[in-house]
Amino acid sequence: MANTRHPVPGLHHARGNSGDNARATFDAVPSSPTVLFPSADSPLADVQSGGQTLLSNVNETHPLEATESRRMKRIVTAFCMTAAVIAGVISTAPGAAAADGWCGKTVEAHRGGYSTQVPATSGGSTSCVMGRGSSGEHVSELQRALAVCHGLDTGTIDGVYGAKTEAAVRTLQSWNGLNADGIYGPNTRNVVSWRWYAYAGVGATCSRI
Repeated sequence: MANTRHPVPGLHHARGNSGDNARATFDAVPSSPTVLFPSADSPLADVQSGGQTLLSNVNETHPLEATESRRMKRIVTAFCMTAAVIAGVISTAPGAAAADGWCGKTVEAHRGGYSTQVPATSGGSTSCVMGRGSSGEHVSELQRALAVCHGLDTGTIDGVYGAKTEAAVRTLQSWNGLNADGIYGPNTRNVVSWRWYAYAGVGATCSRI
């Protein structure tokens, strides 16, 4: 069987002067070859080192893309840090932040033959907040507890949350290791000794809720 010769791309066969002796020459390789994506049946696919080089060049990240990627990472990181800080502030805020709303009335609490009036929201929750400028029966009950049960100076029991009432709340908070901000909230409610009155109308005492 006759030998079959397959031409190799880029390889040229030329005959010498003798006619029988062949010499091979290669085309000059361009200094900046065009990047190609070899197919499975392409001769380039058989050149492993060349194929790896081509694919490696294609997968490299452009400097501008790398810069943009780093910038986006910094933005995302800053956003996450800001969110974490906000979450931390909310979770560590004083008791007033955990209130259901502003105090606007009082509700009656009962225990062991006694009853008392406690500040509450319009919906009846005793987890409420009030401070300088608040006024009403809910402020009067707080002033009464501070003055009668804790011996603190609130001025008069007039139902107005003024400077003296605020100062008295600060003192009570300080005594009990709370944040002394002068604002009444759920944590302050829990350390106030309220004025309880007997059902029979005779006798009164001071006690926490």
